[in-house]
Amino acid sequence: TLNGSPITFRGVNRHESDPVTGAVCSLDQALKDLNMIKANNFNAVRASHYPNSPWFYQLCDELGLYVIDEADNESHGTGPLTFTEEDYTERMRKAHFRIADNRDFVEPTLDRVRSMVTRNRNRPSILVWSMGNECGYGRTFEESLRWTKENDPTRLTTYESAFYASPVREFDVSNIDLFGRMYPGFKEVTDYLDNEPDIPLLLVEYCHSMGNGPGDFKEYLDLTEQYPALCGGFVWEWCDHAVYKGTAENGKAMYWYGGDHGELQHDGNFCLDGLVYPDRTPHTGLLEYKNVHRPLRASYDAGRQILTVENHMDFADPAERISAAWALTLDGSQIAEGPLEIPSIAPHACAEIPLAFTVPDKGRCFLTVTYVLKKESFGLPAGHELGFDEIRIPTAEPRALKVAGLLAGTDRIRPESPEMKRGTAGAAGAQAATDSQTAAAAAPAVTEAGRFLIIEGQGFTYQLDTLSGLFTSLKVHDREMLDRPIDFNLWRAPTDNDVPGVDLWKLERLDHTGTRAYEVTWKTAGPAEASAEQQADRETLPEAVEISIRQSAASMSNQPVLRMNNKVTVFADGRILLDVQADKDPEYPDLPRIGLRLFLCGSMKKVRYFGMGPMETYIDKHRAGRHGYF
Repeated sequence: TLNGSPITFRGVNRHESDPVTGAVCSLDQALKDLNMIKANNFNAVRASHYPNSPWFYQLCDELGLYVIDEADNESHGTGPLTFTEEDYTERMRKAHFRIADNRDFVEPTLDRVRSMVTRNRNRPSILVWSMGNECGYGRTFEESLRWTKENDPTRLTTYESAFYASPVREFDVSNIDLFGRMYPGFKEVTDYLDNEPDIPLLLVEYCHSMGNGPGDFKEYLDLTEQYPALCGGFVWEWCDHAVYKGTAENGKAMYWYGGDHGELQHDGNFCLDGLVYPDRTPHTGLLEYKNVHRPLRASYDAGRQILTVENHMDFADPAERISAAWALTLDGSQIAEGPLEIPSIAPHACAEIPLAFTVPDKGRCFLTVTYVLKKESFGLPAGHELGFDEIRIPTAEPRALKVAGLLAGTDRIRPESPEMKRGTAGAAGAQAATDSQTAAAAAPAVTEAGRFLIIEGQGFTYQLDTLSGLFTSLKVHDREMLDRPIDFNLWRAPTDNDVPGVDLWKLERLDHTGTRAYEVTWKTAGPAEASAEQQADRETLPEAVEISIRQSAASMSNQPVLRMNNKVTVFADGRILLDVQADKDPEYPDLPRIGLRLFLCGSMKKVRYFGMGPMETYIDKHRAGRHGYF
């Protein structure tokens, strides 16, 4: 608690880093960092992994940011470099004895802790002292913690590496107030908290933000709100560390990182693991974090026409600080809007606000509630957006109207139309949609031409190779859609986390697989033979062609990776439904992916879709996205 009220750390780990001046960070750069941290709904910073410049803490005092201050202790390398155990935990337990549990290092460790506490103890932003980072544990930290509690009993302490128990003696952890953990899975968190521990849990590092990470912010926040003993955490980390090297030929800024200067010891691209680029341009992960941790959250009861707003701030009343507005969209177009008066709401309480509007009969309808600052606050300007809620409003016909029109044939896109020229057409079947009078046409005609099946309908001609079971041509209004055959794909670009398994993937030649068919049969099918799901899909399409294919995907000189019994259904309007039933050979432990590749002609450079955007969205990272046409 702070001043008697429970708080949650919504924190980020920050190194002092500048793309031009390196580890020497100017006041302006630090202020830019902290203003951005504040603007993206963080309330805390961990000074990883050393005390920062003195004025850093003064800025945190002024901006209202909590701080975990950390002593400059890290002897991480003594574990991985000197012991052979494959298990990381076992290596760290052995690593205790080199430095952390070595009498010779008690005084040097104490000296660094004393220096931090003595210099910074008058800064009110500092709530927690951390003894260091990734050193293992032992008498050096037992003494440091004892000294810290004796000399500053007003603050809390934490130290993550105490997690690694000693194989020789029981460690004294009585002076640790917050049990720190790095990158725990959800089960580890719940296993600890379900045992009603005496010591609260702090995620000193979580959601590593390297590459296209991070995800699961919402899930970690849910755990924090479910368990009072989980007091939040600190995302790893704020910024990518790289050196500005000028402008490239394409006009973009060029940055170098580990190994680019010919140095022997480096971390490669592992230092590019931040929420912002070196120039502080946000990654998508930062936008995700901001909206997950918005200060207010809303839900809507359409029957009662009531909007319920929850206050997720620990101290503030939103009526004094936050204004809001609502907007109703139908298939991405705004159809209604208005201001929203936020009433007085106590911390962690909620209020009901009447909100009435007319719900359309058809289309994808969403209510968006946006929250902004009423006036300048802690360096953030009035009107600064704090986040938004997007709430699905059910309609009688929930499909997007344009998509439904394309499928029904009432919204035609012809090759000569401006929309086709702009490349905004949907799938091949959508382009082939006929008008409503012909939507119930007979099944496409099928002819056999050597090894190929030719499937022809009104406005389209498809060709399927019976040796592979793949479409080699999709022509719509005499325009070829494919650049090469459709194919199954078991490969993707490996990520950094894939590195330990990439050699096996390549040994299995998963990056070079081919598809072959053993048997191909076809028949004309009506709605009586369709599943319930397919029945709903072909309400106006009573006839179709069904092609059954027994095939495999295999790499060169190896047994098949997948054996498949697939069904391809071609409808009268040109739509293709692919039903894949695949069995993986158990000798392949895992696959990079199971995908389908459709190679469009190079002239098709633009795509228009209804869905989430404008940035990329995934199942674990989509809270910053909105629904619309993009």
